[in-house]
Amino acid sequence: IAGGNGAPKAWQLVKNAFAGEGGSSGNIHDLAHLAGILLYEKGGFESIIDCGSEFAFGCYHGFLDKAFAENLDHLLDAEQSCLQLGPANSGPVASCIHGIGHGVASFYATSDIEKSLSSCRKLTSGNEYCFDGVFMEFVRSAPDSFFKRDDPYYPCNSLEEQYGYSYSFSCGRNQPSLLMGRFKRGFDEVVKICRDSDSKPFKNACFDAIGFSLASTGDVQQIIAGCKKIGVDEFTAKCAQAAAGEMVFQEIPGWQEKSKEVCTGVLQGQKECLEHIERLIKEYNKQASFNFRNLKSGEDASSYIKEQLKICYEGGGRDSCYKQAADMLYRNIGLAQTLELFKKNEEYPEVYARCHEVTHYLSRLEYEKQGSIANVYAQCDSTCHGGCYHGTIEAYLKEKSIQTETTIASEFAKICGKQSDYQKPIEFNECLHGTGHAAMFVTDMELTQSLTLCDTLLEQQHKERCYTGVFMENSSSSTSFDHASKYIKADDPFYPCNALEEQYQPLCWQYQSSYFSIISKQDWKKVAELCLQVPDAYHDRCFRTIGTNQVGFTSSLETMKKDCDLMPSEHFKNICIAGVVSSLSYRFVGDMQKMIDFCSLADPQNRETCFKQIGSGVLDWDNNKGMAKKECQKIPDLAGLSWCLSVI
Repeated sequence: IAGGNGAPKAWQLVKNAFAGEGGSSGNIHDLAHLAGILLYEKGGFESIIDCGSEFAFGCYHGFLDKAFAENLDHLLDAEQSCLQLGPANSGPVASCIHGIGHGVASFYATSDIEKSLSSCRKLTSGNEYCFDGVFMEFVRSAPDSFFKRDDPYYPCNSLEEQYGYSYSFSCGRNQPSLLMGRFKRGFDEVVKICRDSDSKPFKNACFDAIGFSLASTGDVQQIIAGCKKIGVDEFTAKCAQAAAGEMVFQEIPGWQEKSKEVCTGVLQGQKECLEHIERLIKEYNKQASFNFRNLKSGEDASSYIKEQLKICYEGGGRDSCYKQAADMLYRNIGLAQTLELFKKNEEYPEVYARCHEVTHYLSRLEYEKQGSIANVYAQCDSTCHGGCYHGTIEAYLKEKSIQTETTIASEFAKICGKQSDYQKPIEFNECLHGTGHAAMFVTDMELTQSLTLCDTLLEQQHKERCYTGVFMENSSSSTSFDHASKYIKADDPFYPCNALEEQYQPLCWQYQSSYFSIISKQDWKKVAELCLQVPDAYHDRCFRTIGTNQVGFTSSLETMKKDCDLMPSEHFKNICIAGVVSSLSYRFVGDMQKMIDFCSLADPQNRETCFKQIGSGVLDWDNNKGMAKKECQKIPDLAGLSWCLSVI
């Protein structure tokens, strides 16, 4: 299948066939080598983007072996190709440059290590990764005569004598593999060799390599016990971190939990270890797999969606679980029916908690299929706080593959059209709000650039509605696992609002309350204390969001009322209550009863505020004020009815 598009297909076949298996040795790694060779033969250096880091870099190794089979004339071209794979020093770039090292060593027939290393020095960046590839290829392919069986530190010690510590770390990372693999030294003996070295760089790398070797067992207790044999906390921690990272990198079966267990199984360096594996997951786009399943014939669809979302709910939604759940629901049920099922089952906590996030993903998928905002919006409604509208706009802008701010601006202002195009004001408002979310999505969470895009809208109220999506995405993120905010600071809860121009501050402070709720773990008294520290002019906005956030964090009206009762004054309690009703009117369009039930719980001094907010909310449901008045007529309390009608 190597002809035509066969090379990419061959590589995809290898990845699919051995998904979830380690690939540091044996046939899987060799097959990845072969796939890399085919890719280079198909398209030269440009085809390197089709390679990947799976199976211990095998595709890169084969690709670059082939590229340098006859000469090293295109060494710098290879480096430039690698640098297209991501930011400098990121995992994919490092993996690729590591592959250059393999190719260089192969060119010198794994017989001249000094010339190989010297060639790596010609690269403008990432020399260390290239060195590592050279040493790995020598361990893998050099003749036995190259090494010295009676000198466990060779060639590392010889290179140190000539070049200092320049190559010590890269060499040390591969020495245990040489000793245990080729020379059959025992594990305990190799640990002692690493520990007895006088070279600190070699020693550090050596214990990393021991961690790599232990990871291949896939046995958490064996890994922890092996690292502890080192007997020095500092190096035990290095061993554990290397092992945990290798489990992630090689996708050892069960790596999602096992890697974390390894990190927490040693006394020192637990935090650094966990941060290391999270960084690898992000850089290499590793995704946990979950026990989702297809809908069975005749199965109750409501039970099915609750079961699938419960998997994510019980796991805290980590590892892009909800994104994968959305993919499964879309394939089995589709957008419109899933929204209907969410609406029907929203009282269940596994649905209520994060269905807004899921609807973002679902509508992105539907837009990719339809290619039309109108066609997707025809299926959208306000279920789960209107995430369907937001995801549609995100997918639309992504499809445009907009590269410059000028082009973005020309598209951006046209997306939602005019309010008169919509039968319901809420749909136009959701579109404008969704453009703010979408701006953050397509600019990779660049807050200031996103606000500038909102400013391309003509009317001030439309700009501000767009700002709400930007600030919501920044403060709490609707799809938290693929939207990491760049504009928050752990040591400054008031950033970025305290650094923005005045025109953006009102809505920034309003949505910063969502961030306050996250860092305080929904301790609403603490959130209120933080709201009192924002500029006086924005107190009401901050407290209003405490109310709107209630509808996202709980489905219990009693809990919402109790939390608003915690506010520090009657005025702020009223503001919180108005926020609750405002959010109920947007999340549950057409459902008067939830708002009526909530207002019936309110204390007498807060009831006027509550029922007036119902009137404001139903005005957004339909352009026809007569319809809004009919909704108010559903209020059995005469005073409440009067207050509702008074704002229409």
